[in-house]
Amino acid sequence: DCTKLLGGCKTDAECCPHLGCRKKWPYHCGWDGPSDK
Repeated sequence: DCTKLLGGCKTDAECCPHLGCRKKWPYHCGWDGPSDK
């Protein structure tokens, strides 16, 4: 399962599609990640 929005993460790969792991605290999956449109 992928990590949903605001879920804790260490890398972008853990996050659901279109989400990316934040580069600074708090570390969670957010919209500021890489876009794979």
